[in-house]
Formats: sequence, C-alpha cells, structure tokens
Amino acid sequence: MLLPPQAALAASCAFDPDSATVTVNFRKGVSVRRDGDVILIKGKPCEGATVTNTDLLQFIALKGQRAVRLNLAGGPFAPGADRRG
Repeated sequence: MLLPPQAALAASCAFDPDSATVTVNFRKGVSVRRDGDVILIKGKPCEGATVTNTDLLQFIALKGQRAVRLNLAGGPFAPGADRRG
C-alpha cells in the first residue's frame, strides 16, 4: 500500500497581523484549538497567531475531505483583536 507524503496531508497556516486573520490551507480534515493564548493548527502553533490578536479564522480546503474541527476544550477563541464585541 502506498501512502501519500506527509507534506500532502499537512495543513499550513499563515497569520496576517494587518487584517488579524489566520488562513489555514488543508487537504484533509484539520483541527484547531487554543493552548493558553496560542492558536494551534493540527497541534502546532500558527506562527504569531493568538486569541488576542486574531479576529478571523479562514479555512481553505484544497481537495479531499473538507472537515474542520474546532476544539473548545482550551477555551473560546476570544477576545480577539477587535474587542468591541
């Protein structure tokens, strides 16, 4: 049985501080949670993204399974960068 390379299964994320947006590209299902204030994508920190500087999580499914799992066990994705509510 041939397995796809790990890079093909991995999710990538980018944080844009100007728009306070995290963009996640993925080919298979992806999980998102917080650890303290840090936003984790598939268990790894999204460089520079925290729940205090991010207002939007944007997901782009490249192909394959399109499932996003938000794990709130570590708390909500709040307060965000824009604290006006």
